[in-house]
Amino acid sequence: MIAQATLALIVLTSAGAHAQGSIFVSVPASGDLFNAGETIFVAGSVRDFNGAPIAGVNVSAQLMDARGFTVPGVGDSGRSGTGGTFALALDLPTSLPGGSYAVFVSSPNATINSAGVSVRIVARYTSEVTPYLWGALVVVVVLALLGLFALFRATRPVPRPPPPGPGPQ
Repeated sequence: MIAQATLALIVLTSAGAHAQGSIFVSVPASGDLFNAGETIFVAGSVRDFNGAPIAGVNVSAQLMDARGFTVPGVGDSGRSGTGGTFALALDLPTSLPGGSYAVFVSSPNATINSAGVSVRIVARYTSEVTPYLWGALVVVVVLALLGLFALFRATRPVPRPPPPGPGPQ
């Protein structure tokens, strides 16, 4: 489901520049959840302050971590179309740690305000953990079997030797 709402924006302009328009992000929605290894599709528009679309604006999207640093290798760029719209894709690495991130969309054009949307990333389960899980499972099964064996021995009647009878004659 695609949310069609203008989201909370991080507005930035260069010092001394008079903004002519803004970037609006409609997808993803603020707070959306993604898994490491997935693709975040970013869509929105560039509009002037009267709401008219601005075509031909270079835009780029980047993923930023909770400290505000750009995640290396996760970005895309393009141009707004005739309706001022753009669509970009951010391919998340499978090794990306889980946590809070921001999708930040900007333009090199200093007169266009940038926008950011907060998202959550869930770390991907990797097969590197699998051998440890199997090892732990084997230990648990062996301990359970040893416990059952000890319980069986404790509840089984112990055979007693026959009572001594009269000695040899």
